[in-house]
Amino acid sequence: MAGGRSFDNGAFLNVEAAARILDGGCGGERVDITGGARFSQNWLALGQIFIDAPQGGEEAVKAQLSLVRFGENGRGIQLGLRARIDGGAEEPALVLAFWGPASDRD
Repeated sequence: MAGGRSFDNGAFLNVEAAARILDGGCGGERVDITGGARFSQNWLALGQIFIDAPQGGEEAVKAQLSLVRFGENGRGIQLGLRARIDGGAEEPALVLAFWGPASDRD
């Protein structure tokens, strides 16, 4: 299940929820909430909350803050920081991702 809303000022809000069913009975639920704003042609700021509840495992709530820098070709580089915010082990992580235009996926 997914839903979202974009606003005239370049901001957006997106919510995704999913259930996992894997071989061997491993499964669980996950909710991702993302808010962001494209404050110029080349920059996108993101704030995300991830709620992960695996069956038979430990539930975790993590937050991530990121910036994405887009080049002239539409490709971007995302740099962010993610950490647990639910009182468990903080588990900080550096996030590095590469973005491409939809035409790159064909």
